[in-house]
Amino acid sequence: MTERVRAVIYQGKKLLLLKRIKPEETFWAFPGGAVEVNENHKEALKRECKEELGVDVEVGDLFFKKLSDKPKTKGQLELYYWCTVVGGQIGSGSGPEFQPNSHYVGEHKPEWVDFSLLPNLDVKPHEVRDLVVKKFQNPTQLKNEVDICRLIEKDEWMMAALKEVQKLDLPDWWIGAGFVRNKVWDTLHNFNKRTPLGDIDVIYFDPANRSENSETQYQKELSMNMPGENWSVTNQVRMSTFNNDEPYVSSIDALSKWPETATCIAVKLDGSGKVIITAPHGVTDLLGLIVRPSPTFNNRPEKFEARLKKKNWGDTWPKLRFEVGGVFQNNIHSTGVIQ
Repeated sequence: MTERVRAVIYQGKKLLLLKRIKPEETFWAFPGGAVEVNENHKEALKRECKEELGVDVEVGDLFFKKLSDKPKTKGQLELYYWCTVVGGQIGSGSGPEFQPNSHYVGEHKPEWVDFSLLPNLDVKPHEVRDLVVKKFQNPTQLKNEVDICRLIEKDEWMMAALKEVQKLDLPDWWIGAGFVRNKVWDTLHNFNKRTPLGDIDVIYFDPANRSENSETQYQKELSMNMPGENWSVTNQVRMSTFNNDEPYVSSIDALSKWPETATCIAVKLDGSGKVIITAPHGVTDLLGLIVRPSPTFNNRPEKFEARLKKKNWGDTWPKLRFEVGGVFQNNIHSTGVIQ
């Protein structure tokens, strides 16, 4: 089956569309075209945007896919990806539609369109236009642990990571910290591109094997099966000594001692492949975009504040609020606290 890729290019509150002016009608379309032999989706989309718009794009996550209902491409799979412009000059496209004696009818004009105008424009396909409008008019709402699990189950990359860890069959295993936290924060900020992770934090609890070599071997297996990711695998049995805590009794006990309540979150798969979540301090802070020390780090204020300054999370997720010493701050930089 021939596949076609389309770019949903956004900047602020605008979309970059291709205005098509024909003798019988005027409409707007998402740029893109057919995937050629030996191209992957991202390569094809970058080429098409350069040809049709004259711009270089960074291709983000898959937004939507459907079977084409156009007469000439009916039944072909169309995949729509979020994209951002990173270079080039709009209007300098050099594709076949811009060449002399082209068989294409009418004009092709790249045009930034404000989101507020989309419902009243003939943007094709209407189905995708309406989904984009809904996406930006109604940001995703997350209310509880069930919503978080459903959110993760819709994320192909996260599910692939969970399945790879499940294959290791580690005792009391979970993936936690930024793996879950960042996904939720990205969603609540209405980001269309995943914020990069420092690592994928895998924890387990195995009193019968405290060898660090085993952890290293697990990391190698994961890197081989899902390359390109930075895996961190740690047996929480030995981490209490490293963290100067009392001995842990389980992975969840260890998780509860992590620095922020919003970081003390982890997920794994049950036997049926469904996502299950553990949150020793609940998910209220995570969903409320509040960065607050866990009970353990309430007694380590200097370490907590130093960690926040190093992370500089407020620059990435500006809606976050930080509780330091019982007082809320808007952001914390490496140079100090900003009120």
